[in-house]
Parts: sequence; C-alpha cells; structure tokens
Amino acid sequence: MSYIWRRLAGLAAFLLFAFTAQIVVPVQMHAQVTNATGTIQGTITDSSGSAVPDAQVTVTQPSTGLTKVIATNGSGYYSAGSLVPGSYKIHVAVSGFAPAEKLIEVQVGNAADGDLKLGVGAATTEIEVTASTLQVDTSQTTVQGVLDREQIEQLPLNGRNFLDLAQLQPGVQIQDGTSFDPTKNGFASISFGGRFGRTARITVDGIDISDENVGTTTQNISNEAIQEFQVAQSNLDISTSITSSGSVNVVSRSGSNSVHGDGFYNFRDQRAGNAEPTGFTPIPGVDADYLQRNNVGGAVGGPILRDKLFFFGAGEHFKQDVFNPVVFNGPLASVNGGYPAKFRETELLGRLDYNAPHAVHAFGRFIYDNNSDVAAFGGSNYSPFLNRDNTPGYGGGVDFVTGNFAHSIRTGYFKFVNHITDATVGSGIYNPTPGINLFIPTFGFSSGANLLAPQATVQSNTQLKYDGSWVKGSHTIRYGAGWFHLLGGGYASFFGISPQVAIIGTPDVLAAAATGPFPGGDANPANYPAGGGGSNNITLGNGEGFFTEKPQFGFPGGGQFDNRIQLYVGDTWKMSHKLTVNYGLRYIRDTGRSDADLQPPANLNQLVPGLGNKTNQPNLNFGPQAGVSWDPYGTGKTVIRAGAGIYYENNVWNNALFDRPPKLAQGLFFGTAAVCPNASIAIPGSNTPLTTVDGTPTGTSIASICGQPIGNVYQQFAELQTTYQSLVKQAGPQANGSYIGTTNALPISSGNLLFSQNYKTPSSYQMNLGVQHELLPGLVFTADFLRNVGIHTLIGQDVNHVGDARYLDMAHAQAAITATLAACGVGSIDQAILACPGLHTSGGATIQDFAAHGLDSGTAVAGGQVNTAAAFNGANEAFGQVEVLYPSGRSVYDGLQLSLQGQIHHATRGINNLNLQTAYSYSHYKATGTTSLGDSDFGAFAWDNNHPTKYFGPASLDRHQQFSIGTTFQTFGKVEFNTIAHLYSSLPTNLNLPLVGSGDIFVDDYTGGGLQTPAGGSQGPIVPGSNVGSFNRQYDGKTINSLIYIYNHTYAGKLTPQGQALVGAGLFSSQQLTQLNGVMEPLQQAPGNQVSNDILRTWDVNLKRPIKVWKEGMSITPSIGAFNILNAVNYNNRTGANGANVIGGTLNGTPGSPNGTAGHINEQGFRVSAGSGVYAEGSPRQLEYGLKFAF
Repeated sequence: MSYIWRRLAGLAAFLLFAFTAQIVVPVQMHAQVTNATGTIQGTITDSSGSAVPDAQVTVTQPSTGLTKVIATNGSGYYSAGSLVPGSYKIHVAVSGFAPAEKLIEVQVGNAADGDLKLGVGAATTEIEVTASTLQVDTSQTTVQGVLDREQIEQLPLNGRNFLDLAQLQPGVQIQDGTSFDPTKNGFASISFGGRFGRTARITVDGIDISDENVGTTTQNISNEAIQEFQVAQSNLDISTSITSSGSVNVVSRSGSNSVHGDGFYNFRDQRAGNAEPTGFTPIPGVDADYLQRNNVGGAVGGPILRDKLFFFGAGEHFKQDVFNPVVFNGPLASVNGGYPAKFRETELLGRLDYNAPHAVHAFGRFIYDNNSDVAAFGGSNYSPFLNRDNTPGYGGGVDFVTGNFAHSIRTGYFKFVNHITDATVGSGIYNPTPGINLFIPTFGFSSGANLLAPQATVQSNTQLKYDGSWVKGSHTIRYGAGWFHLLGGGYASFFGISPQVAIIGTPDVLAAAATGPFPGGDANPANYPAGGGGSNNITLGNGEGFFTEKPQFGFPGGGQFDNRIQLYVGDTWKMSHKLTVNYGLRYIRDTGRSDADLQPPANLNQLVPGLGNKTNQPNLNFGPQAGVSWDPYGTGKTVIRAGAGIYYENNVWNNALFDRPPKLAQGLFFGTAAVCPNASIAIPGSNTPLTTVDGTPTGTSIASICGQPIGNVYQQFAELQTTYQSLVKQAGPQANGSYIGTTNALPISSGNLLFSQNYKTPSSYQMNLGVQHELLPGLVFTADFLRNVGIHTLIGQDVNHVGDARYLDMAHAQAAITATLAACGVGSIDQAILACPGLHTSGGATIQDFAAHGLDSGTAVAGGQVNTAAAFNGANEAFGQVEVLYPSGRSVYDGLQLSLQGQIHHATRGINNLNLQTAYSYSHYKATGTTSLGDSDFGAFAWDNNHPTKYFGPASLDRHQQFSIGTTFQTFGKVEFNTIAHLYSSLPTNLNLPLVGSGDIFVDDYTGGGLQTPAGGSQGPIVPGSNVGSFNRQYDGKTINSLIYIYNHTYAGKLTPQGQALVGAGLFSSQQLTQLNGVMEPLQQAPGNQVSNDILRTWDVNLKRPIKVWKEGMSITPSIGAFNILNAVNYNNRTGANGANVIGGTLNGTPGSPNGTAGHINEQGFRVSAGSGVYAEGSPRQLEYGLKFAF
C-alpha cells in the first residue's frame, strides 16, 4: 500500500472510531461549531471560582421551543453542540445553589461565552444575567466577523447585493463579476487581501454554492432570506472547504412560533434625483444615463406545528432598464453613443425547520436564482451580449447528539446554467462592419458580435458533509468528512459568430486611416487597415466550442468532473481558564483539475524532458493548522490570539479546460486560425491549406485582403470564416486540429494551455497575531496582523522560446530581406531606406515592412504556429510557440487590520439602538506579475519569458489603506438613520511599453526573450526600471517623467537583443536598423499636470420612519436612500464595469495613459459607472425610494 493510501486509511479509521465509539463510551459532553452553526460553551463555577460538576444546564431557543439539557463535566465545563444562530436562554440548576439564567446570542461560526457563577441560595431564588450580543471570543483564533439580521435589514446596500456586506470587514472589497468573467454578469465577488475574488468559498447553511468554473457565487440571495453573514479570512475554521483566501458563510432565516413577515417596494429613476458627476459632458442626442429600477419582494415565516415545525419563505425581483453609454477616446470619440439594456432577476428561498424528539433539529431548504443581463465585457463598447443564468438549489441538514458525541450533517444539490448569446444583430447598435468583430483596443473600440458568444456553462454540485465533535475533559475533539461530486459542461465557441479583426492604433495605422477611402479619416473605424502581424491579429473561430471529449448535460462533449474529498481532525484544548490551544490536520483531494488521466504526446519531450509525461495528480494535500488564545485576566474581556496554517486553493476549472484539447488526437474541439500576414490556414486532416476566401482555387486570395481598409474587406473576412468552419466540419472528429502531437504548436492565439508535468495544487501559508478587547459592554475593538503567502499559482511560459534573440535563423532572415527588397523594387537595404516605391508612395521602408515579410518572431508572422519563414522561430523549428503553465507563481499579503464594533441601546441623547461597524486596514499585496492584471488564480503569461518570476510587485486589488464604516441608529421622532461609507486608497497599475503592431521584437523586447502579449493586446513589456504595479506606488503622475527620462536616455534609440543578433550576423548595420526605426522608441514625456490613479470614496445614506398601523407588530415604513450621496466622482475602481483603472498601463501618450492625461479627468468614458446587473459601487449618485410593510 502506498504512503498516501496508508495516510488516508489512518484518517478514515479515526473518523470511523469517532463515529462509532458513542456506542460504548458513557455520556459526557458535546461541542460543535461549523460554518453553518454556532454553539454555547462555558464553565459553571461557585462564588469562589471553583468548578461545579454535574450541574444541569438547559439551553432553550424561545422563538421555536428547541430545548437541550446538558450536564457539566468534572471541570464544570459544558457545551451545547450545534445551534442554529439566534437568541437562546441557558438555565442552570444544581442542589445547594440558586438557579441562574443567561440570555445569549449565538452567531454562525462562533462559540458564545456561557460562563455562569452560581450563588448560594434557595432553590426558588433565580439570578438572571443578560449577555451582550457582542462578546470577545476567547477560544477561537479565526480572524472573522459576523453581521446579524438587524444590520442586514437596516444597512443601505447598494443594489441589495448580499456579498456587499463583506466590505464591513477589514481588508475586504467586492468586485463586479464582469471584471473577471462574462458568465458572472449580474453577480458580485469578494476580494480578500487584495486578491481577485475568484476563490472565496461561499456557503449557505453549510452548503457550498461556489462557482468551480471561474469563481465567486453561482447564485444571488435575497437579503430578505439572510439571518446572519459571516466572513473569515485567516486561520480558517478547520471544517472550511478548499480556499486559501477566505470564506463567506450565510445562514438563512427560519420560521418561529410567531407569524412574521414583510413586503417591500424600492424604486429608482434617472429623473428622480440621480446625478451626473461634476464636469460630465453629455453625449449629443442621447440620454446617456437613463435608468429605471423596480425592486419588489418580501418574506413570511411562522409555525406549522407550534414548537415543532416551522416554515419560512422569501422572494425578490429586480426589473431594471438602462441606457448604456459607449464612449471612446482619441479620434474614435466621434462615434460615441450607446444602447438600451435590460436586467431582470428573481431570487427565491423556502425553508422548513423541524424540532424532532431528543433535541434533534432538521431543516430542508430550496433556493432559486434567475437573471438576464445585456452588457459588454472588458469595458464600454458596441459588442454587448445577453447573459442568462438559471440556478435552482436544494439542501438540508440535521443536528443531533448521541451520547457524548455531537453530529451535524449537510447535504445539497444545485445546478447552475449559463447562456451567452449575441445581442447586436437586429438591435440597431452601431456596427460599421457587419459580419466581423472589429477591435481597436488603443481607443477601447469594439463593434459587431461579441467574441465570447455563443457559449453555455453548466455546473452541478452534489454534496454530503459530516461534522462531529466529542468533548473529553478539557479537550474538544472535532472531526469531519465531506464529499462533493462536481460536474461541469457546456461549450464556448469563441469567435464562433464572427472573426475578430484586431488593430492597434499606432502612428502608421492612424496615418493610413487618415487617408482611407471612407469619410472621416481616422475618426471612421472603416478606414483602419486590417492585418499586418504582431498584435494586429485577425482571428477566425472554427465554429466548435467543446474543450473535452466527455458528454455531459446533454452535450456531446465539454464534460468535466471532480470528486472532491475532504477530511479533518482537530482538537480545541482548554488548558486553563485563560488559555486555549487549537490544532488540527486537514486533507483535501480534487480530481479532474489537472487532466492527469491523459497521456500527452511524446514529442513534447523534445522541448522539455518529461513534458510528455502525465500531469501530476496531487494526492498529498495535507494542511496542518494551529492557534492559541490567551485571556490574560480571565475576565472574558481581553484575548491575545495567534494562528497559522497551510490552506489549499481551488484551481478553477477554466484553468484545466484549455489543457485537454491539445492532448487528444481526435475530436471536434474549439480552435482558431490566425491570418494576415499569414496567407494560408491549415485544415485538420488535410495536407492542402486554405489560401482563398471561398476555398476555391480561383477565389479571392487571403493575401490580397490583408492590409486593406477594413471597410473594403470585412465581408471577405466574414466569408473566409464561413469557409474555414465548413472545412473543419467536413474534416470531422477524426483529426483534432488542436492536437499538439500533429500541430507541434500551442500558441497564445489558440486559447489553449498545457499544464506542466509537475503540477501542484496552489496553496498558502496563513499567519495571524492579534488582540481583541471589550472597551465597554457592547463595544469591542480588534487588531490583527495578517500574513498570507501564496505559492504554486500558474504562470504561462513558451517553452520553445519563439521570438527569442538566441534563435536567429539566418536563411529565413535573408529570405525576408530579399522578399522585402523585391516588394520595394530596390536592390539593397540602403536603397530601401531612401525609397520603397513598391510599398510606399513616399518615404522609405520601415522595420515593419521587413517584419511583414518574415523578419520577425514566429508568433507575429504565423500566430505562433509552426512556420518556415520567420527569422526567430524558437529553439526547435519543428515546433511553434508552446505555452505551458508552471506552478511557479507566488504572492504575499501583509496587513494590519483594525475594527471597532458596537451595539449600544442608549448611546447618547438622540441616538438609540446604535449599531456600529468600522473597519480599517493598512496592507500590501504583491504577486508574481503576469498578463492577467495580477489575477493570481487564473493562468496567464509571464512578462519575461526567460525569467517568468522576475516581476514581483503590487498587483490586482492592492490598496494600501481601506476604511469602511456602517452605522444604524434611531434618532429624534423615531427616524432611523442608516449609512455605509467606504474610503479606499488608489490601485496600482503596470507601466508598459506601447506595441507597434509588427516588428515589436526590435522596438520593445529589451529582454530578448520573445513577447508574451495575448492576441489583440496593446500592452508591451514592463517598462525597464519599473516593476508590476509601479504606477501609484514607485511612480505617480508627478514622478513618471523621471522614469521616462531614464528610459529615453538609457534604452531609446538602442537595439534590442534581436536587433543585435541581426547586426552580429552581418545582415544589417546598427545605422541601418536605426534608420528603419528598428530600435527602441523614445517615450513621450507626461504633461506637467499628469494625473495619478485616484482614491475610491462613496457614502450611502438611508432614512426611514416606521409607522405603526392597525395593531401591535404591524408597521409601514417609508424610506429614502441616497447612494454616493455627495456624488463623488470616482475614476479608480477595477471592480467596476470598465474593468480597469482610469490610468491605463501603456505609455502611449493618449488620454487615459500614464503619460498623456493632463489635469482632472472630466470625460464620461474614464469615470466609474454602473456595472453589470445592479452593481453600482462608486458610480454617480442614485436615489432610491422605498415602502415596506411589516407584521
């Protein structure tokens, strides 16, 4: 038996023992805290502080009649086992002492303090003690926070998104889901410690609802349905499922012995108080910010059988109509406009609770979410799509005690179904080139069908989880196991509707557009020339959309699976009244996350020894954790705590999805082809490439439409894709066009990525040290230092080093020179420099002319496919670009987090029922730099292919300082004042060299390693002398010119290593390359008043006044809310619809760039606007009018 299976067998044996030992072990005690329940635990003592054994402790939930009777052990200690969050009363009776009672609020994931001191007295004497709902946690080391029902109901949540509650915890932000994936339009996500919010683990009633494909949640939940909301981000509870960032645990509401409920209606309209930011210039002829939202919902709960069976139901619906403004910069501002868009969403939850005999509590729950949203992805543009989601979920659980063991069982199932379809055809949305997706990233322009459509994403999760505990003396042994049967499926036919023509707005391109055949010059997208190589890509989709050969959910392919197993065992050892120690071990195993079942083709070993081996299946993911809590005074009012542990991270399915097709010899899978300057397309199973638009020998050649104004040839490109797709269909599944065993290439443009053979599950080391102190009854201050070190995140590297200066092919280079001179009609390079009449009506040749004929990287010439013409084809010319994901990424978060929480009934005159939640963090988050904007959990490409981990700096959502406050209180006239405010410091930005479109290896690639820019990208390498995230950290608007000065005097005018290779080979002289502009170009100086990235600030306020009607318990409450009440103008929010900072990373000197944005930005296209669905953090002020009836 292998080592791993011996370890698993040992753990299984322990769990089996723990579960069955109840049969033979006498009754003593039980304790249980999970991510779905809380508990009460404490010590009963006499007036001298001595333990009182065998005291009878009765725990009762008054609202439902649930009752548990427990006896203290020899140390006077007791624990109530798993309890649904809510209000409880404990009653203690023992002979010779006066009975005592205590009212306690139990919160999810927390152990409430149930200590009681008994006085000597008659049996009829009773002492009642009321505990504050806010207490210092003296037994746990998890850094966490909980919001209760009152806060959830009162706080003004913009868009009523349940995840927005998390921002009231230090170091936590929310993101619009569209900022990292189109299937998440209408959803939000949570960022812990500056990381992208892909991997936060989200549960409802202990049942996981996380998205395994791209991250965040699979469904929205009505605030009406939430009882408590817990956020944990360090030294996570040992029962938590896979995550190394943090978890969100939601507990739904349940019925009680009294009938209770409400109904509400909220209304927003652009004409009813909404505002535009200062300096906003409306778009002529359009109502650029029209918005109307109708939001209706309610809830009801009560008894079916008093003290036994209860029901609860909640529902909510959004109906929103908006006008989405579309605004570009530069010359394309002339086509600004917009389009109408709709958002609809329905959220439902139903729940039954049953108090069975012997203190058994059981529940069943149904949850449902359906939404549809028309929106763009990646910014404001004319390529919107319709995103639809439908997610039903079922779940239930039971909590019970047998002997001295406590048990909690949860089971559930949900099915998330997403569809993305085109929203442009027949819509009247501006589209100058029907039939293609025209993409000009320099100015943010996109039109035509969205490249992401059509696609469908399906995920189901069948889960069973058991958590148990056993108290033995001063030890609380916890153990558990979970099984998650995860299925994924669907398809994604990227570029399936239309080919994408990507054009970089370089000076040469703009000059050509200015003299184009259509009116408007460079202000008319139809004038821009198509193709040219490099980042000026034309990408054809093959019309297929599956990425695996496995049938699933009724589709013939696209299936994924994972059987996730998790086991844990731990001990909470109460060493003394003042000191508690926690320690334990977790194990988790995922399958189907690395395609370990497939054998890669052996030809990969020619590139990297072992790359042709099967990918590693991680089976040894053991995570120890430990912590200590010390109450130095023994009063329960102060605790000093520390914890540490190893936590594994979810490798989202999308990372694995693109690894499978290259390893399969047969099948119809998604694929792409790149054309221009490449004038032929390889067809699967055929030795004859496609060279004409219609596929006939006499048809229009592909070569003839390259480089032409797109307005003249867009129909031919559309026809070319139709021809290509039909030929792929004819070839059928017998020949997989993506199989690397025959293509010998896996370029960035293909969309596929291989896992390296040494794949490891990403993980992190978490550490925290802090103190929590009760300043006053109901007022608790917390300070924690957190450190989270992430390892084994995925970084893409071209293992064939295509474009690398070390691999110059002399014959190909000479052939490219000869072809260029022939095209110019001259006999020498010097003559071409003076004049190139065959290619230019005036002026000489440029390095781009030589690049277009093959003097370039194989990536630029042939899209990374195997090529026999490019001068820099890589280490092995039998291969093209081969992108491999290595587990070499790293990240570090260091943060000081402070919070002050208060629940004070009579704070001062005019302020009653004060509920205060403040959070502040000072932190730094750094990560290995990749092309994914610092999204460490999504595989991306290294900035320096030869040194993939070279760049390490501020990334993603790193904000040095974050301050949030949420307050609710009642003031004069019974008016309720509720507010949330956020003040966040600015985000970092990379500083990148601008690309020129082709020949970039001679202009930008100062490292000589070949460029890793994704197809259609406009950002070149990191500016030398800077790091990832340097703007607004190492440099800002005031100091950026110092970097530009150093660059211009150190690098500008110099040869890149590829240029040096040409000179060293005697093909060019340094002077000739300089004259051809084949040297690094100078950067434009920033204006004197160049702006930096801005802070994010927003203040939301809600006023309401309950009015009692009819009889006791009934009320009508009118309300008015103002979101961003001061109408603060925000330009710095990567979580918004624009998906990025206002100050972009490319130093191209255009508005919005770090060296071309003078003074205060006052253009609509650069401000934070409303996001997808109802997400609107930081957007212009909106007013909301509400009416609520409660009973």
